[in-house]
Amino acid sequence: METGEPNGQVAEMDSRMQAERVDRVLDNVFPDPVDRRLAALVLDEERRTGPYATVLGIQDAPLEEQRRTVKRQKDRIKKRLSRLGHKTT
Repeated sequence: METGEPNGQVAEMDSRMQAERVDRVLDNVFPDPVDRRLAALVLDEERRTGPYATVLGIQDAPLEEQRRTVKRQKDRIKKRLSRLGHKTT
């Protein structure tokens, strides 16, 4: 029986609804907008220092300082995500 709604549209709606739920959880767990942006990068599995440094506003700092600061912030975000049951690498 045909529902009139192709599977692709249903999957897209499902995906959008799931993304909205994730956004609401992130808003609650990370009330600070910078932390939410960092968490989004972690969840997107971004590994480069540059995007994190930009979010943190330290892109003009020496590279080693950027790396140290980014690592510290990523570790903090990953710890909070792990408490929610998210496995990070």
